[in-house]
Amino acid sequence: MKKTIFLFTVVCATSFSYPTFANTHASKVSDKQVILATSAQTLLNRLTEIKKQDVSLFNKQQKSALRTEVLCIQKQLTKIDGGIYLSAGAIILILIILIILF
Repeated sequence: MKKTIFLFTVVCATSFSYPTFANTHASKVSDKQVILATSAQTLLNRLTEIKKQDVSLFNKQQKSALRTEVLCIQKQLTKIDGGIYLSAGAIILILIILIILF
């Protein structure tokens, strides 16, 4: 009798806690996607602001600082994007290997 009561409580406890866990995990993923999208948008907005500026009025140090900022922003955007990029040489090499194999 004690085993059945124990088994019943374990089954009830696990069945009630699972939907809450699944729901929490799904909301964390969507929040992360929203945060990445908003950070990417702010970075893109900053790039457009930089492009609108008149760079001819800046001195050499300011131009250098602006250039490094643009490069950092572009690196951050590629990290957010997470895509795979192939160079032209890599594509040609892959095509040659495929032609040789088939």
